[in-house]
Amino acid sequence: MIKYYLFCFLFQLATAVIPNLAQVSSDASANPHFSLPNLLTIESLENINNWDISKNVLFDNGRLLLSDQSSIWGKYKVPTNNKPWTTELIFRSTGLRADKPFDNTLNVWLLNDDTTPDDKFDGFKIEVSNKEQPGLKVFNNDGSQVLSDKLAQALGACKFQYLESDVPFTLRVSYDEDKWFKIQMDNNLCFKTDQVRIPFENLKLGVTANVNQKSSEKFEVLAWRTWDKLTEDAIDDHGLMVGDEIKIDVKNEFKPRVGRESLMERAQRVKQQILKDQQQQQHQQLQQSNSDPFDIVLSKLDTLELTINGLSTAGEDVEMLNVDNKIQELHNAYASLKTSVDDTKQSVRELQSILVKQYAQMLESIAQLNQKVIGEVREQHFGMEEVSKKVDLLMNNHKEIAHQYQQNQIKEPSGSGNTVDTVMKWVLFPLMVILLALVIFVYRLRHDIKHSKLL
Repeated sequence: MIKYYLFCFLFQLATAVIPNLAQVSSDASANPHFSLPNLLTIESLENINNWDISKNVLFDNGRLLLSDQSSIWGKYKVPTNNKPWTTELIFRSTGLRADKPFDNTLNVWLLNDDTTPDDKFDGFKIEVSNKEQPGLKVFNNDGSQVLSDKLAQALGACKFQYLESDVPFTLRVSYDEDKWFKIQMDNNLCFKTDQVRIPFENLKLGVTANVNQKSSEKFEVLAWRTWDKLTEDAIDDHGLMVGDEIKIDVKNEFKPRVGRESLMERAQRVKQQILKDQQQQQHQQLQQSNSDPFDIVLSKLDTLELTINGLSTAGEDVEMLNVDNKIQELHNAYASLKTSVDDTKQSVRELQSILVKQYAQMLESIAQLNQKVIGEVREQHFGMEEVSKKVDLLMNNHKEIAHQYQQNQIKEPSGSGNTVDTVMKWVLFPLMVILLALVIFVYRLRHDIKHSKLL
Protein backbone atom coordinates (compact mmCIF):
# COMPACT_ATOMS: atom_id res chain seq x y z
CA MET A 1 0.00 0.00 0.00
CA ILE A 2 2.88 2.41 0.71
CA LYS A 3 4.12 1.97 -2.86
CA TYR A 4 0.70 2.62 -4.32
CA TYR A 5 0.15 5.85 -2.31
CA LEU A 6 3.68 6.97 -3.30
CA PHE A 7 2.70 6.63 -6.96
CA CYS A 8 -0.49 8.66 -6.39
CA PHE A 9 1.50 11.41 -4.66
CA LEU A 10 4.00 11.63 -7.53
CA PHE A 11 1.19 11.79 -10.07
CA GLN A 12 -0.46 14.69 -8.20
CA LEU A 13 2.91 16.44 -7.93
CA ALA A 14 3.51 16.05 -11.65
CA THR A 15 0.06 17.46 -12.36
CA ALA A 16 0.87 20.54 -10.26
CA VAL A 17 4.23 21.13 -11.98
CA ILE A 18 2.94 20.57 -15.53
CA PRO A 19 -0.68 21.77 -15.72
CA ASN A 20 -1.25 20.30 -19.20
CA LEU A 21 -0.53 16.83 -17.87
CA ALA A 22 -4.02 16.59 -16.43
CA GLN A 23 -5.45 17.33 -19.88
CA VAL A 24 -3.38 14.68 -21.61
CA SER A 25 -4.97 11.60 -20.07
CA SER A 26 -8.25 12.55 -18.46
CA ASP A 27 -10.81 10.00 -17.40
CA ALA A 28 -13.56 12.20 -18.82
CA SER A 29 -12.43 11.61 -22.43
CA ALA A 30 -11.95 7.84 -22.03
CA ASN A 31 -14.68 5.63 -23.47
CA PRO A 32 -16.44 3.99 -20.49
CA HIS A 33 -17.54 0.97 -22.57
CA PHE A 34 -13.94 -0.06 -23.24
CA SER A 35 -12.44 1.10 -19.90
CA LEU A 36 -12.41 -0.17 -16.36
CA PRO A 37 -14.17 2.08 -13.84
CA ASN A 38 -12.13 3.96 -11.28
CA LEU A 39 -11.12 1.06 -9.01
CA LEU A 40 -10.70 3.39 -6.04
CA THR A 41 -14.41 4.25 -6.09
CA ILE A 42 -15.92 0.75 -6.24
CA GLU A 43 -16.45 -1.72 -3.42
CA SER A 44 -16.30 -5.12 -5.16
CA LEU A 45 -16.02 -6.87 -8.52
CA GLU A 46 -19.80 -6.79 -8.83
CA ASN A 47 -19.55 -3.07 -9.66
CA ILE A 48 -17.62 -3.89 -12.88
CA ASN A 49 -20.30 -4.65 -15.48
CA ASN A 50 -18.57 -4.19 -18.84
CA TRP A 51 -15.79 -6.78 -18.28
CA ASP A 52 -15.77 -10.57 -17.88
CA ILE A 53 -13.51 -11.32 -14.90
CA SER A 54 -12.44 -14.84 -13.93
CA LYS A 55 -13.26 -16.14 -10.46
CA ASN A 56 -9.63 -16.27 -9.28
CA VAL A 57 -9.15 -12.50 -9.76
CA LEU A 58 -9.10 -10.76 -6.37
CA PHE A 59 -10.14 -7.17 -5.62
CA ASP A 60 -8.16 -5.41 -2.89
CA ASN A 61 -7.91 -1.66 -2.15
CA GLY A 62 -8.46 -0.43 -5.70
CA ARG A 63 -6.43 -3.22 -7.33
CA LEU A 64 -7.25 -6.31 -9.37
CA LEU A 65 -4.85 -9.10 -8.39
CA LEU A 66 -4.14 -11.65 -11.14
CA SER A 67 -2.57 -15.01 -10.32
CA ASP A 68 -2.28 -18.24 -12.34
CA GLN A 69 -4.87 -18.59 -15.16
CA SER A 70 -6.52 -15.27 -14.23
CA SER A 71 -8.15 -13.27 -17.02
CA ILE A 72 -10.05 -10.02 -17.70
CA TRP A 73 -11.90 -9.61 -21.03
CA GLY A 74 -13.90 -6.67 -22.33
CA LYS A 75 -17.53 -7.33 -23.22
CA TYR A 76 -17.58 -4.49 -25.77
CA LYS A 77 -15.40 -4.55 -28.90
CA VAL A 78 -13.33 -1.55 -30.01
CA PRO A 79 -14.12 -0.49 -33.62
CA THR A 80 -10.90 -0.30 -35.66
CA ASN A 81 -12.11 0.23 -39.23
CA ASN A 82 -10.60 3.61 -40.27
CA LYS A 83 -10.79 4.79 -36.64
CA PRO A 84 -7.83 5.66 -34.41
CA TRP A 85 -7.73 4.44 -30.82
CA THR A 86 -5.50 4.42 -27.75
CA THR A 87 -5.58 1.96 -24.87
CA GLU A 88 -3.61 2.36 -21.64
CA LEU A 89 -3.00 -0.29 -18.96
CA ILE A 90 -1.44 0.56 -15.57
CA PHE A 91 -0.01 -2.51 -13.86
CA ARG A 92 2.59 -3.62 -11.33
CA SER A 93 4.23 -6.91 -10.42
CA THR A 94 4.64 -8.01 -6.80
CA GLY A 95 7.44 -10.38 -7.82
CA LEU A 96 10.88 -10.46 -6.23
CA ARG A 97 14.24 -11.70 -7.49
CA ALA A 98 13.35 -15.16 -6.20
CA ASP A 99 10.44 -15.27 -8.71
CA LYS A 100 12.65 -14.67 -11.75
CA PRO A 101 13.34 -18.38 -12.57
CA PHE A 102 9.60 -19.18 -12.78
CA ASP A 103 9.02 -17.27 -16.09
CA ASN A 104 5.68 -15.82 -14.96
CA THR A 105 3.92 -13.81 -17.69
CA LEU A 106 1.33 -11.06 -18.03
CA ASN A 107 -0.25 -11.09 -21.52
CA VAL A 108 -2.18 -8.18 -23.01
CA TRP A 109 -4.32 -9.30 -25.97
CA LEU A 110 -5.58 -7.22 -28.93
CA LEU A 111 -7.51 -9.84 -30.88
CA ASN A 112 -9.97 -10.28 -33.68
CA ASP A 113 -13.51 -10.61 -32.35
CA ASP A 114 -13.76 -14.20 -33.66
CA THR A 115 -10.47 -15.58 -32.29
CA THR A 116 -9.35 -17.07 -28.97
CA PRO A 117 -6.13 -16.42 -26.99
CA ASP A 118 -4.19 -19.56 -27.96
CA ASP A 119 -1.11 -20.31 -30.05
CA LYS A 120 -3.08 -19.56 -33.26
CA PHE A 121 -4.45 -16.19 -32.20
CA ASP A 122 -5.41 -13.52 -34.72
CA GLY A 123 -4.13 -10.14 -33.61
CA PHE A 124 -1.45 -8.97 -31.18
CA LYS A 125 -0.09 -10.39 -27.94
CA ILE A 126 2.01 -8.11 -25.72
CA GLU A 127 3.88 -10.23 -23.18
CA VAL A 128 5.56 -8.93 -20.01
CA SER A 129 7.89 -11.62 -18.64
CA ASN A 130 11.48 -12.59 -17.80
CA LYS A 131 11.76 -15.22 -20.53
CA GLU A 132 15.10 -14.86 -22.39
CA GLN A 133 15.26 -11.19 -21.36
CA PRO A 134 13.23 -9.16 -18.84
CA GLY A 135 10.72 -6.72 -20.23
CA LEU A 136 8.16 -6.60 -23.00
CA LYS A 137 7.78 -8.60 -26.24
CA VAL A 138 5.28 -7.99 -29.05
CA PHE A 139 3.88 -10.90 -31.10
CA ASN A 140 1.68 -10.70 -34.19
CA ASN A 141 -0.24 -13.54 -35.82
CA ASP A 142 -3.03 -13.89 -38.38
CA GLY A 143 -4.37 -17.16 -36.98
CA SER A 144 -2.84 -19.32 -39.72
CA GLN A 145 0.16 -20.68 -37.80
CA VAL A 146 1.23 -21.77 -34.34
CA LEU A 147 3.34 -19.04 -32.75
CA SER A 148 5.65 -19.61 -29.78
CA ASP A 149 6.69 -17.00 -27.23
CA LYS A 150 10.39 -17.05 -28.14
CA LEU A 151 12.18 -13.74 -28.61
CA ALA A 152 13.20 -14.71 -32.15
CA GLN A 153 9.55 -14.73 -33.27
CA ALA A 154 8.70 -11.40 -31.62
CA LEU A 155 7.78 -8.40 -33.76
CA GLY A 156 9.60 -6.13 -31.32
CA ALA A 157 10.87 -6.02 -27.74
CA CYS A 158 11.77 -3.62 -24.93
CA LYS A 159 14.20 -4.61 -22.20
CA PHE A 160 13.52 -3.28 -18.68
CA GLN A 161 13.35 -4.55 -15.10
CA TYR A 162 9.86 -4.73 -13.61
CA LEU A 163 10.43 -7.00 -10.59
CA GLU A 164 10.70 -5.32 -7.16
CA SER A 165 9.26 -2.13 -8.65
CA ASP A 166 8.31 0.69 -6.28
CA VAL A 167 5.82 2.26 -8.71
CA PRO A 168 3.48 0.85 -11.37
CA PHE A 169 4.18 0.79 -15.11
CA THR A 170 1.98 2.36 -17.80
CA LEU A 171 1.65 0.34 -21.02
CA ARG A 172 0.13 2.37 -23.85
CA VAL A 173 -0.85 1.03 -27.30
CA SER A 174 -2.06 3.40 -30.03
CA TYR A 175 -3.12 2.82 -33.63
CA ASP A 176 -4.03 4.94 -36.63
CA GLU A 177 -4.27 3.34 -40.04
CA ASP A 178 -2.75 6.40 -41.70
CA LYS A 179 0.06 6.87 -39.15
CA TRP A 180 1.34 4.03 -36.98
CA PHE A 181 0.98 1.12 -34.62
CA LYS A 182 2.87 2.21 -31.50
CA ILE A 183 3.66 0.78 -28.05
CA GLN A 184 4.97 2.97 -25.21
CA MET A 185 6.13 2.07 -21.73
CA ASP A 186 6.01 4.88 -19.15
CA ASN A 187 5.80 7.51 -21.96
CA ASN A 188 8.98 6.10 -23.53
CA LEU A 189 8.84 4.79 -27.09
CA CYS A 190 9.10 1.01 -27.09
CA PHE A 191 7.92 -0.05 -30.56
CA LYS A 192 6.62 1.89 -33.55
CA THR A 193 5.93 0.98 -37.16
CA ASP A 194 3.84 2.20 -40.07
CA GLN A 195 3.91 -1.20 -41.78
CA VAL A 196 1.10 -2.79 -39.73
CA ARG A 197 -2.55 -2.72 -40.78
CA ILE A 198 -5.38 -4.21 -38.71
CA PRO A 199 -7.75 -5.87 -41.22
CA PHE A 200 -10.61 -6.80 -38.90
CA GLU A 201 -13.28 -4.30 -37.85
CA ASN A 202 -13.69 -5.04 -34.14
CA LEU A 203 -10.94 -5.43 -31.55
CA LYS A 204 -11.30 -7.57 -28.43
CA LEU A 205 -9.27 -6.40 -25.41
CA GLY A 206 -8.10 -8.71 -22.65
CA VAL A 207 -5.35 -9.47 -20.17
CA THR A 208 -4.31 -12.88 -18.82
CA ALA A 209 -1.69 -14.08 -16.34
CA ASN A 210 0.32 -17.29 -16.09
CA VAL A 211 2.02 -17.77 -12.72
CA ASN A 212 3.87 -20.83 -11.46
CA GLN A 213 2.17 -22.42 -8.45
CA LYS A 214 5.45 -22.33 -6.53
CA SER A 215 5.79 -18.59 -7.08
CA SER A 216 4.22 -15.92 -4.88
CA GLU A 217 4.20 -13.29 -7.66
CA LYS A 218 0.94 -11.57 -8.57
CA PHE A 219 0.15 -8.94 -11.19
CA GLU A 220 -1.79 -5.86 -10.06
CA VAL A 221 -4.07 -4.08 -12.55
CA LEU A 222 -4.66 -0.54 -11.30
CA ALA A 223 -6.41 1.00 -14.32
CA TRP A 224 -7.34 0.32 -17.95
CA ARG A 225 -8.64 3.12 -20.15
CA THR A 226 -9.38 3.30 -23.88
CA TRP A 227 -9.94 6.36 -26.08
CA ASP A 228 -11.53 6.70 -29.55
CA LYS A 229 -8.60 8.87 -30.65
CA LEU A 230 -4.85 9.33 -30.41
CA THR A 231 -4.16 10.99 -27.07
CA GLU A 232 -1.45 13.59 -26.54
CA ASP A 233 0.64 11.06 -24.63
CA ALA A 234 0.38 8.65 -27.54
CA ILE A 235 1.54 11.31 -30.01
CA ASP A 236 4.48 12.54 -27.91
CA ASP A 237 7.39 10.09 -27.60
CA HIS A 238 9.31 12.31 -25.15
CA GLY A 239 7.27 12.23 -21.95
CA LEU A 240 8.42 12.23 -18.35
CA MET A 241 11.98 10.91 -18.05
CA VAL A 242 14.00 10.00 -14.96
CA GLY A 243 16.85 12.46 -15.33
CA ASP A 244 19.53 11.33 -17.80
CA GLU A 245 18.88 7.67 -17.10
CA ILE A 246 17.68 5.55 -20.03
CA LYS A 247 14.80 3.72 -18.48
CA ILE A 248 14.00 1.41 -21.41
CA ASP A 249 16.31 -0.07 -24.05
CA VAL A 250 14.35 0.28 -27.31
CA LYS A 251 14.45 -2.25 -30.12
CA ASN A 252 12.42 -1.36 -33.24
CA GLU A 253 11.96 -3.70 -36.14
CA PHE A 254 10.65 -0.84 -38.33
CA LYS A 255 12.00 2.70 -38.22
CA PRO A 256 9.42 5.51 -38.08
CA ARG A 257 8.99 7.78 -41.08
CA VAL A 258 9.72 11.01 -39.21
CA GLY A 259 12.19 11.28 -36.33
CA ARG A 260 11.41 13.77 -33.58
CA GLU A 261 13.97 16.00 -31.90
CA SER A 262 14.07 16.06 -28.10
CA LEU A 263 13.94 19.27 -26.07
CA MET A 264 17.57 19.06 -24.99
CA GLU A 265 18.77 18.33 -28.54
CA ARG A 266 16.81 21.27 -29.93
CA ALA A 267 18.12 23.67 -27.28
CA GLN A 268 21.69 22.48 -27.86
CA ARG A 269 21.31 22.92 -31.62
CA VAL A 270 20.04 26.52 -31.24
CA LYS A 271 22.86 27.35 -28.83
CA GLN A 272 25.49 25.98 -31.20
CA GLN A 273 23.97 27.89 -34.12
CA ILE A 274 24.12 31.18 -32.17
CA LEU A 275 27.76 30.58 -31.22
CA LYS A 276 28.60 29.72 -34.82
CA ASP A 277 26.98 32.93 -36.11
CA GLN A 278 28.84 35.00 -33.52
CA GLN A 279 32.17 33.44 -34.52
CA GLN A 280 31.48 34.18 -38.18
CA GLN A 281 30.67 37.79 -37.39
CA GLN A 282 33.84 38.18 -35.32
CA HIS A 283 35.85 36.74 -38.18
CA GLN A 284 34.28 39.19 -40.60
CA GLN A 285 35.04 42.06 -38.21
CA LEU A 286 38.70 41.08 -38.13
CA GLN A 287 38.82 41.00 -41.91
CA GLN A 288 37.19 44.44 -42.16
CA SER A 289 39.27 46.07 -39.40
CA ASN A 290 41.14 48.15 -42.00
CA SER A 291 38.03 49.11 -43.99
CA ASP A 292 35.79 52.12 -43.74
CA PRO A 293 34.38 52.87 -40.20
CA PHE A 294 30.90 53.05 -41.70
CA ASP A 295 31.20 49.41 -42.83
CA ILE A 296 32.32 48.40 -39.34
CA VAL A 297 29.20 49.99 -37.87
CA LEU A 298 27.02 48.14 -40.39
CA SER A 299 28.76 44.88 -39.54
CA LYS A 300 28.12 45.36 -35.83
CA LEU A 301 24.46 46.15 -36.53
CA ASP A 302 24.18 42.94 -38.54
CA THR A 303 25.73 41.00 -35.66
CA LEU A 304 23.24 42.56 -33.24
CA GLU A 305 20.34 41.69 -35.57
CA LEU A 306 21.47 38.06 -35.82
CA THR A 307 21.79 37.83 -32.06
CA ILE A 308 18.27 39.23 -31.54
CA ASN A 309 16.84 36.85 -34.13
CA GLY A 310 18.59 33.93 -32.46
CA LEU A 311 17.19 34.91 -29.11
CA SER A 312 13.66 35.29 -30.51
CA THR A 313 13.80 31.86 -32.16
CA ALA A 314 15.17 30.40 -28.95
CA GLY A 315 12.37 31.84 -26.83
CA GLU A 316 10.24 28.77 -27.27
CA ASP A 317 13.24 26.56 -26.46
CA VAL A 318 13.85 28.52 -23.26
CA GLU A 319 10.29 27.74 -22.18
CA MET A 320 10.88 24.10 -23.01
CA LEU A 321 14.08 24.16 -21.00
CA ASN A 322 12.13 25.62 -18.07
CA VAL A 323 9.70 22.72 -18.33
CA ASP A 324 12.64 20.33 -18.46
CA ASN A 325 14.08 21.99 -15.34
CA LYS A 326 10.76 21.52 -13.57
CA ILE A 327 10.79 17.87 -14.58
CA GLN A 328 14.30 17.59 -13.16
CA GLU A 329 13.09 19.18 -9.92
CA LEU A 330 10.27 16.64 -9.85
CA HIS A 331 12.81 13.86 -10.29
CA ASN A 332 14.90 15.28 -7.44
CA ALA A 333 11.82 15.42 -5.22
CA TYR A 334 11.04 11.83 -6.12
CA ALA A 335 14.62 10.77 -5.32
CA SER A 336 14.44 12.58 -1.97
CA LEU A 337 11.10 10.97 -1.19
CA LYS A 338 12.45 7.57 -2.16
CA THR A 339 15.43 8.10 0.15
CA SER A 340 13.05 8.99 2.98
CA VAL A 341 11.01 5.87 2.30
CA ASP A 342 14.18 3.75 2.33
CA ASP A 343 15.22 5.33 5.65
CA THR A 344 11.76 4.60 7.04
CA LYS A 345 12.02 0.99 5.90
CA GLN A 346 15.40 0.68 7.62
CA SER A 347 13.98 2.17 10.82
CA VAL A 348 11.07 -0.26 10.68
CA ARG A 349 13.49 -3.17 10.25
CA GLU A 350 15.55 -1.98 13.24
CA LEU A 351 12.40 -1.53 15.33
CA GLN A 352 11.26 -5.01 14.34
CA SER A 353 14.63 -6.44 15.41
CA ILE A 354 14.43 -4.64 18.77
CA LEU A 355 10.87 -5.88 19.33
CA VAL A 356 11.93 -9.45 18.56
CA LYS A 357 14.80 -9.24 21.06
CA GLN A 358 12.58 -7.72 23.76
CA TYR A 359 9.93 -10.36 23.13
CA ALA A 360 12.54 -13.11 23.53
CA GLN A 361 13.80 -11.52 26.75
CA MET A 362 10.24 -11.24 28.04
CA LEU A 363 9.60 -14.93 27.32
CA GLU A 364 12.81 -15.86 29.13
CA SER A 365 11.85 -13.73 32.16
CA ILE A 366 8.39 -15.30 32.24
CA ALA A 367 9.94 -18.77 32.15
CA GLN A 368 12.29 -17.91 35.04
CA LEU A 369 9.41 -16.42 37.05
CA ASN A 370 7.34 -19.51 36.38
CA GLN A 371 10.15 -21.76 37.64
CA LYS A 372 10.51 -19.60 40.75
CA VAL A 373 6.77 -19.75 41.49
CA ILE A 374 6.76 -23.52 41.00
CA GLY A 375 9.68 -23.85 43.45
CA GLU A 376 7.93 -21.74 46.07
CA VAL A 377 4.72 -23.75 45.66
CA ARG A 378 6.65 -26.97 46.12
CA GLU A 379 8.32 -25.62 49.28
CA GLN A 380 4.97 -24.52 50.71
CA HIS A 381 3.46 -27.89 49.84
CA PHE A 382 6.32 -29.65 51.65
CA GLY A 383 5.85 -27.37 54.69
CA MET A 384 2.13 -28.10 54.66
CA GLU A 385 2.81 -31.83 54.70
CA GLU A 386 5.15 -31.39 57.70
CA VAL A 387 2.53 -29.36 59.57
CA SER A 388 -0.10 -31.98 58.73
CA LYS A 389 2.12 -34.69 60.20
CA LYS A 390 2.60 -32.68 63.40
CA VAL A 391 -1.15 -32.06 63.66
CA ASP A 392 -1.79 -35.78 63.21
CA LEU A 393 0.76 -36.50 65.95
CA LEU A 394 -0.92 -34.03 68.31
CA MET A 395 -4.32 -35.53 67.55
CA ASN A 396 -3.01 -38.99 68.35
CA ASN A 397 -1.54 -37.69 71.62
CA HIS A 398 -4.86 -36.07 72.43
CA LYS A 399 -6.72 -39.31 71.79
CA GLU A 400 -4.26 -41.22 73.96
CA ILE A 401 -4.61 -38.71 76.80
CA ALA A 402 -8.40 -38.84 76.51
CA HIS A 403 -8.29 -42.64 76.58
CA GLN A 404 -6.09 -42.64 79.69
CA TYR A 405 -8.40 -40.13 81.31
CA GLN A 406 -11.39 -42.37 80.66
CA GLN A 407 -9.52 -45.35 82.11
CA ASN A 408 -8.65 -43.36 85.19
CA GLN A 409 -12.24 -42.31 85.59
CA ILE A 410 -13.35 -45.91 85.44
CA LYS A 411 -10.73 -47.05 87.90
CA GLU A 412 -11.31 -44.16 90.34
CA PRO A 413 -14.99 -43.26 90.21
CA SER A 414 -14.90 -41.66 93.56
CA GLY A 415 -11.57 -39.90 93.13
CA SER A 416 -10.87 -36.39 94.06
CA GLY A 417 -12.56 -33.78 91.90
CA ASN A 418 -9.74 -31.33 92.34
CA THR A 419 -7.32 -33.53 90.41
CA VAL A 420 -9.68 -33.78 87.44
CA ASP A 421 -10.32 -30.07 87.43
CA THR A 422 -6.62 -29.38 87.58
CA VAL A 423 -5.93 -31.70 84.62
CA MET A 424 -8.76 -30.12 82.60
CA LYS A 425 -7.65 -26.63 83.41
CA TRP A 426 -3.90 -26.90 82.86
CA VAL A 427 -3.61 -29.66 80.24
CA LEU A 428 -6.71 -30.19 78.14
CA PHE A 429 -7.77 -26.59 77.68
CA PRO A 430 -4.34 -25.33 76.48
CA LEU A 431 -4.10 -28.39 74.27
CA MET A 432 -7.45 -27.59 72.66
CA VAL A 433 -6.40 -23.98 72.11
CA ILE A 434 -3.16 -25.14 70.45
CA LEU A 435 -5.06 -27.57 68.22
CA LEU A 436 -7.54 -24.86 67.21
CA ALA A 437 -4.66 -22.49 66.33
CA LEU A 438 -2.97 -25.22 64.27
CA VAL A 439 -6.20 -25.95 62.39
CA ILE A 440 -6.63 -22.26 61.55
CA PHE A 441 -2.98 -22.04 60.45
CA VAL A 442 -3.30 -25.11 58.20
CA TYR A 443 -6.50 -23.75 56.65
CA ARG A 444 -4.85 -20.41 55.87
CA LEU A 445 -1.76 -22.15 54.49
CA ARG A 446 -3.83 -24.33 52.14
CA HIS A 447 -5.76 -21.29 50.97
CA ASP A 448 -2.49 -19.44 50.14
CA ILE A 449 -1.14 -22.47 48.26
CA LYS A 450 -4.28 -22.73 46.14
CA HIS A 451 -4.06 -19.02 45.38
CA SER A 452 -0.39 -19.38 44.30
CA LYS A 453 -1.28 -22.27 41.99
CA LEU A 454 -3.96 -20.19 40.30
CA LEU A 455 -1.41 -17.45 39.60
